[in-house]
Amino acid sequence: MIDFSEIELLKQFKKKFDTCINRIEIDKIDNQLYPLELTINQKKYIVQTDDEYGDLQIDNELLHLVIALKEIETLEASTDYLNWCKQLNLNASNDKLLSYYKEIISHIYDFKNLFEDGIITSFISDLDFQLNAGAIQLLRLNRYI
Repeated sequence: MIDFSEIELLKQFKKKFDTCINRIEIDKIDNQLYPLELTINQKKYIVQTDDEYGDLQIDNELLHLVIALKEIETLEASTDYLNWCKQLNLNASNDKLLSYYKEIISHIYDFKNLFEDGIITSFISDLDFQLNAGAIQLLRLNRYI
């Protein structure tokens, strides 16, 4: 099997920060978003994820970690709540979405501090993610757990 450095970095991140991620059954705040419970250093966060490619149906914790980190990347890159809603085609008048956005944004600096350069990353390039290439393909095929 080809060794992908992205997967090794993801594994190191998971181990270093005692990271765990679980799909959870709670009321959805939007039909398009799926909640994940992300635990980092024993601190729990609810991350609402857009599962455009059906990745949460695959039983692979590393893949689910990529999905959660991608969502945090998207939130951090958004200029504000309306911009984030527009990027994901979400209804900005949804009060639950606004509450979630405010809550998760309040932890952005905590997330940034997990990365040496202060830049949040999912370790998988957007191009590979969209084209189902490289490391993400192995994660989706469940060949690299």
